[in-house]
Amino acid sequence: IVRGAGKSFSAGADLKEGVSGGGSMLGTLQRSRLGEHMIDVLGELTPITIAAVHGHAIGAGACIAMACDFRIGAETAQVSIREVSLGVSLSWHSIPNTVHLVGPVRAKEMILFAGMYEARTLLDDGFFQQVVPDAELAGAARAMADKVLRQPPLPAAMTKASVNAYVRALDRA
Repeated sequence: IVRGAGKSFSAGADLKEGVSGGGSMLGTLQRSRLGEHMIDVLGELTPITIAAVHGHAIGAGACIAMACDFRIGAETAQVSIREVSLGVSLSWHSIPNTVHLVGPVRAKEMILFAGMYEARTLLDDGFFQQVVPDAELAGAARAMADKVLRQPPLPAAMTKASVNAYVRALDRA
């Protein structure tokens, strides 16, 4: 179970020093590649992962949630992908992961217009598998994890790997 500490799942990058983080272009590129690697590793973990999203999941925070196999949202959770509105090229596999979850038209809308999307809307769009009252988020994530753990481990891992390979076949495009 992947979750945030504090009042948000992840509010994304600290933009006090500007979009590039106050560093060089090379440093920005290196951080972006490290982020992409982290998203790859999270998505390719053998165990099935569940994001328990509360508060905000913005930018990189949304990417982390999308890299998980399942996402459960608290009723007050909000998600936004803001890079384009900040003049930043998208990275961390946010485009393919958004398309996989919500489809191409909604992905374009979410990414181009940088809206803040409510949990119920994201449930309807397929981003979340479940939305629960805030106080029930940890229990709902644990219940899903228990359901996963009742499955035979090898077929579960093979199913995850096969589905991911099929769905992500063109992600590098």
